[in-house]
Amino acid sequence: MERVAVWVAFALILGGVVYAGGVYWWEQNNHKAPNIPEYSIIEEAEGRSLVFFKQPECGCCDEWLRHASESGFAMSTLPLDSLERVAEQKKSLGVPEHLSACHTSFTPDKRYVFEGHVPASAIASFLSSPVEGAIGLVVPGMPIGSP
Repeated sequence: MERVAVWVAFALILGGVVYAGGVYWWEQNNHKAPNIPEYSIIEEAEGRSLVFFKQPECGCCDEWLRHASESGFAMSTLPLDSLERVAEQKKSLGVPEHLSACHTSFTPDKRYVFEGHVPASAIASFLSSPVEGAIGLVVPGMPIGSP
């Protein structure tokens, strides 16, 4: 049990470091509006709408989509049929390869981008009071215990 607690603590600390590094990178990046294909937005939910795309056939992405929906976000899915298309979209959003994860979401106005397993509560907090100069949040890779 003690060993599990150490791993959980390690994962939480690592997640915090990755989160802080990602926020710093997003703040420093000179982000331009992406060239995203057309998509349809479902009914706006008081500024809590996101467009979402993912790697094809990824189960954890489906779980994150459910997490965000259950947390009050109106989610629109942008269907992409290949990993190449996913990579192209990430690049157009300004997501660097070393911070890339399996799925990406962005606000309908394309102003903010959220890469990877960013908790919905962190997205809501960011959207309610964005950091000046920041364009989003990132959690690269697959942190243990992430939504």
